Amino acid sequence: ARVFALFLEKGRATDHRMEAGRGAYVYMLEGGPARINERLVYEFGAAIIMDDTDISIRAEKDAEMLLIDVALA
Repeated sequence: ARVFALFLEKGRATDHRMEAGRGAYVYMLEGGPARINERLVYEFGAAIIMDDTDISIRAEKDAEMLLIDVALA
C-alpha cells in the first residue's frame, strides 16, 4: 500500500493517477467537505475508489485527509 497525507485549502485541488489493478480509500480526517471524483465526502467520512484510474480531489473548505492506494488482487 502507498499512503499519502493531504491538506488542501478551500478551493484547491489535486489529482492522483492509479495504476491498473489498484484501488484507493480516501479518509477525511478533519475539515471538509471535499469532492472526490464528484462525490462529496464530509469530516470523518470516507470514499472507496475501485473503478476509476484517476482520482480528483477538490476541497470545498480546508480539508485534511489520507489517501491509501492499494492492490486489488
